[in-house]
Amino acid sequence: MEVALQSSPHATHYQNRFMVLRPSKRSLKLYEAEQVKGRNFRYKQISQHTDFTTARVFDWSPADEAIVGVGLVTGEAALLRIDDSSNGLLAFNFKTPRPCTTLALSPTGLLAAGMEKARNDASLSIWDINHRLSTWDRKSKGWASTRPQYEPMRKLASPDAISNVKFFTDVPDTLIAGSKGLHVRIYDLRAFTDDPTISFPTRCAQNVTIDGHDENYIASSSSAGEPVVCIWDRRAGQHSSATILSSGHGRHSTPGPVLELRDCFDGSDSLSPPLVSCLRFCKSKRGTIGVLSSRGQLKVYETAKEYAGGGTTTRASHSSRNVKDAQRLFTRTSRDVEGPYHDRYEAHSDNRRIESFDFLISNPLDEKYNMVVCRANGSLEAIELRPPPSIVDESPKGEVAIGAPSKDSGFRNGHGVYPHIDIRPSTSENMTIAQTLENIRTKVRSARRMHKGTNEASVDSVAEHSLSSRERRLVGLDLFGPPGFQLPFEDVLTLGTVERRRAQEGYLFDCAKNIQILSDDSGLQELWAWIQGAKILAKKGGMTHKQLDLSYLGVHSAWNADVGPTPSRRTTAEDGRPPTKKEFVEAAQRINKRHKNARFGGAIKTAYPDLRQLCLFICGWVITEAQFEAELQRLLTEEARTKAAAYAVFHGYTDRAIEVVLKGDDSEKLVAMALAAFYHTAGTTKEGDSGAWSALCDEIIEKAQDPWSKALLTLVSTESWDVVIRETSLPLRDRIGVALRALEDDELTRYLDEITRDCIEHGDIEGIWLTGITPETTDLFQEYITTTNDIQTAVLVMSHSIPAYFDDHRFEHWRNTYCHRLDMYELHVERCLYTQQHAKRSLTREGRSLIKPIPRQVTLRCTYCDQNVINNQDHDADILLEASITSTDVTAVESSSSGVHPGNPLNVSRPEEETTCPSCGRRLPRCGVCMMWLGKTDARPVIHNSHPHYRKPSPSFAAVVVVAGTLNKDVNVGVNVDENGHDPFARTLNFCNTCHHGFHAHHARDWFAIHRMCPVPECECLCAAYGP
Repeated sequence: MEVALQSSPHATHYQNRFMVLRPSKRSLKLYEAEQVKGRNFRYKQISQHTDFTTARVFDWSPADEAIVGVGLVTGEAALLRIDDSSNGLLAFNFKTPRPCTTLALSPTGLLAAGMEKARNDASLSIWDINHRLSTWDRKSKGWASTRPQYEPMRKLASPDAISNVKFFTDVPDTLIAGSKGLHVRIYDLRAFTDDPTISFPTRCAQNVTIDGHDENYIASSSSAGEPVVCIWDRRAGQHSSATILSSGHGRHSTPGPVLELRDCFDGSDSLSPPLVSCLRFCKSKRGTIGVLSSRGQLKVYETAKEYAGGGTTTRASHSSRNVKDAQRLFTRTSRDVEGPYHDRYEAHSDNRRIESFDFLISNPLDEKYNMVVCRANGSLEAIELRPPPSIVDESPKGEVAIGAPSKDSGFRNGHGVYPHIDIRPSTSENMTIAQTLENIRTKVRSARRMHKGTNEASVDSVAEHSLSSRERRLVGLDLFGPPGFQLPFEDVLTLGTVERRRAQEGYLFDCAKNIQILSDDSGLQELWAWIQGAKILAKKGGMTHKQLDLSYLGVHSAWNADVGPTPSRRTTAEDGRPPTKKEFVEAAQRINKRHKNARFGGAIKTAYPDLRQLCLFICGWVITEAQFEAELQRLLTEEARTKAAAYAVFHGYTDRAIEVVLKGDDSEKLVAMALAAFYHTAGTTKEGDSGAWSALCDEIIEKAQDPWSKALLTLVSTESWDVVIRETSLPLRDRIGVALRALEDDELTRYLDEITRDCIEHGDIEGIWLTGITPETTDLFQEYITTTNDIQTAVLVMSHSIPAYFDDHRFEHWRNTYCHRLDMYELHVERCLYTQQHAKRSLTREGRSLIKPIPRQVTLRCTYCDQNVINNQDHDADILLEASITSTDVTAVESSSSGVHPGNPLNVSRPEEETTCPSCGRRLPRCGVCMMWLGKTDARPVIHNSHPHYRKPSPSFAAVVVVAGTLNKDVNVGVNVDENGHDPFARTLNFCNTCHHGFHAHHARDWFAIHRMCPVPECECLCAAYGP
């Protein structure tokens, strides 16, 4: 251990003393804490001891605060006085001199010292220091008048090297010792045998420590490999043979830890995992243990006992008593006090690394507790650990409410303390979610530039061009800043509202609108651009031929003639068999002809030119000359000359590519010269040049900074398209197009299989060009959701093909989860729109729906006869009532969208039938606001437009009840009008599920916009106040 720190066993919250041992400086210093308030730590040095041989370990005597035991590298254990200025040592020598590795003092005056393994000597020796101190004169300096040295009273653990030793205070004549990588053993010094009383076979035998609040629990850590901490219960240990034989029973099973903390520290960013360097139980809080890694990472775990249920237990043997008395533990909370010094997100250098720590004694009336840490630069700091907030709750809208247990407690992040407040996401009514996310990423990029500087930023810019297209997208979406950078908590909450905000902005099945909403993510924009193109191709049977439907197939599926596991969904053949290769090729030929696609013009010989042309058509590579020129001009407008040149070369317009790059800078002109030299000599530039041409191209490639220049120069240098399709920095769509034109059939099959498998394994949404919307896409989205948690996009994309073309249980789970989330966000309109539009996309070619209709949720019944107030003369034409129970527990019943039904008493022309039950003829209840009979339309608004609480009508009508009485400013509770200027809510009824009073829906909406209590006289129901 580089530094050892220990707080005094005699400390109180009035007098907190601790000692720091620095072996490298041969110093042992005593300090006293004067003030501990947060990070404000004041302390003073009491004494310093430097003039003695290097000490490796020390322990404070629990019997006498003036005595400290130290273990020396010379092979001695010694006592040191710290109440005077003397540095005199009272030594205890070993038979075979070797470094002392551990040392402990007991409350009864015993000294235990552990050493390295020796052949002819024990590794654990115990002395009774009372014998040598019996004639000690405390008033004299040093150790005057002490008796001479004598042999140890006990020698234990002969074959083992001792790593740690501690005395129990409740049973002072017992000690626990850890043998390196072998055992944790408890010795009872009152026994006549040198064998351990209790043994725990384990590799976790380092840093042994005892819980001062309950000494039945002992903690230890591993010495090598993964960082593991085990907590043992001495009541459940494996007893020695003598103890077991005395009870007349055999040896029971090997005991295990009552709690095992595995992988306490993350070592994934390093070749060697971190080790546990220090382990301490808290002196002020029961069951709390601190763990320090060799890299300076400090964590605190709070444990608690598991409840053991009642039941009959036998007490026939000692083993059963152990099992009964022992209690297992569980981790209640864990917190990272400080990260490792090398962490990219923590601004800690090596000299600020924590080397040792211990807990201080805190006021028992306080819920907080403190620890003192010693850093590598020699500084001492105090860390105040407050209890976590008593109440932390997050709403579906991303708002976090935090309650603190006391006035000085609160929630802390890098930007302040928030006691007893609500924290809301950083949103603006004038900004879309894409603009908000881009602002957050701008903050991160600015922090990176400030941290790295201009030169390093330029180097990163060059390195970014060498990334694959998938990696570049992930880098662009990365929100991790430089070391020490922390996003404001409001921005962190904003990241959790992306799904809700996108749904509110209309993220559904309109591809053009989705592309606009996703302006911050080019990858998702490309995804929806492909879907938009696939929709256009499939429109009016554009991807069907005879009985076969090839809509939404990708390049990989089309090339392999794979229509999925349910071919009956894509064909109208009676037998439902999958199409043969010949039938598939015939369908591809007819589809190409229907869309006026030219014949395949690649130089490669192929047995399936129609399939290749169809695949090129699917990935957008079948274009006219006018379309080519338009795309080329768009790229030139964006100043992407090398990309435009590569686009021209890939589509066979080499002359246009040379013209484009000739107008660029010097590096682009070099590309133009290489292209001109190669193509104007018909590829003979390499003949007889002794490698000069390749060397020249390679030199230019090294200077190129964008993937397009590298691809063109590599093509010119090697005369092989294979290097182009293997250039992962190019977009996948272009690589697929080049492969379809340049590779032979067998090579193309292997290549498409390889990159499709790679896209699925990484959840790369760029693979939509390959998979289309097929079962392979479900596998791709499985990994995509695991990586991004974007279940919204997966559901919307897969809804185009499920269940229209195939089924998958994973999609059912995703869809139900997404609908549940929309309900949590109170986006009932958006959920209904999704359900409705998904049903329209779930029809067979014959028009049969593959989704079962949702059963009726609510029926409006008469309070007198308990019959349906809607006439069910024609059940098939019955009105589907939909109820929405909002947070105010108000149920709305709305008429059908047609507005007229022959059996509906609310829509007949006779006034007396509008307000009566069709079964018993009794009247419906009266509206609690206008006192008119329910069922009779009343278009008079309750709130006049001059009222201060009157809200301007919404420009559009949504077929859902606005929450009456909602006080949330985000909800528009104004009057909604339809295209004819009428309020559709005038036809609907609302009933409170608490007081059962009824209202016209528009009257309830307007009344509860400014009131909370029911409008019915003498009714004290808070109709609009119920709910979360």
